[in-house]
Amino acid sequence: MSLLLAFTIGVFVLLRYTSLTIVGFFVSASFGYFIALSRFQPFVQSFFMTLFGAK
Repeated sequence: MSLLLAFTIGVFVLLRYTSLTIVGFFVSASFGYFIALSRFQPFVQSFFMTLFGAK
């Protein structure tokens, strides 16, 4: 859980205060990977399915 929080903060800082570079890309990709492995995956999946109307 703490690693997920660290990546969340990292992505926010990169997007807010700098341009998204190669390093930012890898941090964002890692964030997505850890979201997919976390216990929050069903909530994130249902959010995006609702948002984009996917079935």
